[in-house]
Amino acid sequence: MINVLLESFDIDAPYLYGELKKYIQPNYSVAVVAFSFRNN
Repeated sequence: MINVLLESFDIDAPYLYGELKKYIQPNYSVAVVAFSFRNN
């Protein structure tokens, strides 16, 4: 199992593909769990 924690909510940002493709392979299952806390 691999856990990836992102610090922002823009999971479709173009720069993330290059970073995450090292960890998420085509034969992997992926679950996205949204946690959010912001003061504003």
